[in-house]
Amino acid sequence: MKFLSKVKALYHWVIVNGLLVYKIFVNPKTPWYVRLLLLIPLAYVFIPTDFIADAIPLLGQLDDLAVLGYGYFILLKIVPKPVLEECR
Repeated sequence: MKFLSKVKALYHWVIVNGLLVYKIFVNPKTPWYVRLLLLIPLAYVFIPTDFIADAIPLLGQLDDLAVLGYGYFILLKIVPKPVLEECR
């Protein structure tokens, strides 16, 4: 039961923060360089060439998750505070 509640909390966090990233991207006050930096991790995930091939079980997906995670936290650092507060 504890594991299931953690999975639900993680799922909720991903959905809420995914919507936040979308709102930041479509906000007209968001600077162009923030949008560009937002597209780089997404492009890494969807382009088939990786540092670690996706054919390697688990490791291939972990590098994609790491790039998305670091991209998210960098995004939160570079987004101007008024835009971030408006999107939240």
